[in-house]
Amino acid sequence: MLTLYDSSGVTLYSSQAVLQNTGYSAKQLVGNSILEFTHDDDTAHTRDAFAEANRRPSVAIPLAMRERYADDTWHWLEGTLTSLLNEPNVRAVVGSFRDVTIRRRTEDQLRDSQRMMANAERIAHMGSWELDMHASVPGVPNGVRWSDEVYRIYGYESGQIEATIDNFYRFVHPDDREALITKQTNAFISHSKIAVSHRIVRPDGAIRWVHQEGKADVDPVTGMIIRFGGTLRDITDIKLAELERASAVKSLVQRNTDLEQFAFIVSHDLRAPVTTILGLASLLEYEELDKKTTDECVAGLVTSVKKLDDTIKDLNAIIDVSIIPLDNHDTVWFGDIVRDVCLSLGIDEDDFTITTDFSSVDVIHILKSYMYSIFYNLIANSVKYRRLQTSEASLHIESSRTENTVQLVFSDNGLGINLTAHENDIFGLHKRFHPDIEGRGMGLYMVKKQVEALGGTIAASSIVNKGTAFTLTFAV
Repeated sequence: MLTLYDSSGVTLYSSQAVLQNTGYSAKQLVGNSILEFTHDDDTAHTRDAFAEANRRPSVAIPLAMRERYADDTWHWLEGTLTSLLNEPNVRAVVGSFRDVTIRRRTEDQLRDSQRMMANAERIAHMGSWELDMHASVPGVPNGVRWSDEVYRIYGYESGQIEATIDNFYRFVHPDDREALITKQTNAFISHSKIAVSHRIVRPDGAIRWVHQEGKADVDPVTGMIIRFGGTLRDITDIKLAELERASAVKSLVQRNTDLEQFAFIVSHDLRAPVTTILGLASLLEYEELDKKTTDECVAGLVTSVKKLDDTIKDLNAIIDVSIIPLDNHDTVWFGDIVRDVCLSLGIDEDDFTITTDFSSVDVIHILKSYMYSIFYNLIANSVKYRRLQTSEASLHIESSRTENTVQLVFSDNGLGINLTAHENDIFGLHKRFHPDIEGRGMGLYMVKKQVEALGGTIAASSIVNKGTAFTLTFAV
């Protein structure tokens, strides 16, 4: 179909093929803009195509649009616009189009078929289950059916165990069973769809994540449920990827925080003593300095060098947490670590009492150097920040165990920390809460870093002049 337009899209001429296909007369088309017949959603890019054609004479500009025919139906047209306004024998924008409505509909149907096929393929990788509400179904005495894939998801070959409701729930992880039963019961009562993810435990002890969807089929006459069925899909890989992604994000955030802290130390804590050293060194270059001033400069140099050394040690400690390999685990006995730390600190039992209760769990398989450092810092803090006015300064360390975790609680009766004012800073780098007691604010920061490096968590509770408790939890 051939049409000639002016530069703005007003029709100058329409071929007989255009008139036959569209149902319009030449009078209805000539003198009117193409945009008057163009679908609203296609007007903008049609206008843009004309502008492009005007900018690029003699170049065919592709255009696809919907046009309204005389019978008020919409048809897809595809073709090109070519500006021949500079050609003396033409002096028009030439539009050459063909009606591709049937092809477009076919393509849409093909896309729908592909989408349906993709859904079918996705469902084909799922197992299906069904509960028939009739008490006795031939070949299915319990009214429960499992597909072969459901058996495999549960870790069995098809038919290896009986498909029953009890077995269905027996595989559900104990921590997820009650919530799943509640959701399925609610869906059963309300005749609504259920979609839920939960864990299952296979016969070999492997834990897998599954996602199930189900819905009731209701008798339209009686309103009673005929059957309840659905699908079961193993989503373990997806869940593991989600956990890995979350861990990576957490690690990235932590590394960014560490980098900011590292930069602060370098720019502030490291720069300050270096500046002082440079200044004092400059003074010492003067030969006229008397002995008193020289001694003061030397003393200042020694102090600044010590501060510089402390800062470098802090930097090394931060770096060590990031680079020490964590796969070299040891069997660590809590009682042995407490004894070794007490000997190292030279704790006098008359001044400070440490009691322990490791009856629930007294050993853990973990990186020993980190665990020693954690115990060392927490015990040292309890000793350092004890209340001197009390004659019963003490620390109690107790362990407990759940199915998947080991927990350690360090509780002292020391000075405590005002968590209302310092809750967000308690594990911060160089954060100190008792300025009258010497310290660098590294202990709790390192404890948290090491606990998290071991895959654990740490929480604090404290009351001023009553004491502080740190709770460490490690996955096992």
